[in-house]
Amino acid sequence: MFLTGHALSIYALSIHPEGDAMASSSSSSVLQDDSWLSRADRALLPVERVFALLSGLAVFSLMFLAAYSVSGRKFLNQPLNGYVDYI
Repeated sequence: MFLTGHALSIYALSIHPEGDAMASSSSSSVLQDDSWLSRADRALLPVERVFALLSGLAVFSLMFLAAYSVSGRKFLNQPLNGYVDYI
């Protein structure tokens, strides 16, 4: 059975017994308490976000280099020198 759109959100709310914010996609369903694992998880969140940003920038730069090399080769007959060495 495939559900889409509004039917999927109604189904998601119906299977959650409380029907509160836990059924929405923006809330966290991870248990948070005072254990060392929860404290470490909260402490490492800024580090995770920095690495996520850096990896996103790296992927974007590789995409830009590929587009630059292909368009330079196609339109100007002058590809980016050493492009294979960059990646």
